[in-house]
Amino acid sequence: MDQYARYVAKSHLLAVAIPVCAISPLGFCQSFNLNFGDPNLGGPESSYGAGAGQPGFWQNTNAGVLQPLFDINGNQTSALIIQSGMGVGHTEVPGATGNDSLLMRTYFSAGDSTDSVSLRSLMPGDYLLYVYGWSSHLDGSSGTSGVTDFEITVAGSGSGVYRLDYKAPTWPGMQVEGETYLEIPVSVHPSGNRRISISLMPSGEGISIIQGLQLVAVPAPSIPAAAMLATAWAFRRRR
Repeated sequence: MDQYARYVAKSHLLAVAIPVCAISPLGFCQSFNLNFGDPNLGGPESSYGAGAGQPGFWQNTNAGVLQPLFDINGNQTSALIIQSGMGVGHTEVPGATGNDSLLMRTYFSAGDSTDSVSLRSLMPGDYLLYVYGWSSHLDGSSGTSGVTDFEITVAGSGSGVYRLDYKAPTWPGMQVEGETYLEIPVSVHPSGNRRISISLMPSGEGISIIQGLQLVAVPAPSIPAAAMLATAWAFRRRR
């Protein structure tokens, strides 16, 4: 095979391989909106995107029950969720209105570090995890700040402790990253047990609660973009 023939064969192979790699993670990843607490009280409307800007179906979960996860289109998936050890509560959030109030008024509260929410049998891929835990309205102290600590464990990706600080005793008027929710990049690998566990760590500085969760699939490059990369590579090789 001469040099030109080898170039053509390699160009065709790359043009096919890149789009396949590009669409695989997007095909596997799943996106969820979850509202924690008393499911009888309902949750946000499907038009509400919260901090992630991800509108869609909001699933109200039951405490202590292993149940299937429904994606943002309302379709049941093979993924599962279970909340263990935590108590269920609800209270109106001073100053919060509309869907903000519907999301934040119900919660799971932690009694010790064994209390957790676990997402299981997730599809492999890259995600952004949004964890909601604004607890100022539950703090009985006279201070104007407090802390909720989350320990996030992702199979195959290590773990970390993430701190959520609330700054005032009343709702800030909107969802605020670092104050009413955390945004955490996570990866779920095919070789792991495909699980994300969220443990609440009572710190003594505030009440550790979790009011909601969003898991947002991070899309791979689109097929046209991948094809353009292949074409650009082939053109550069030809020159």
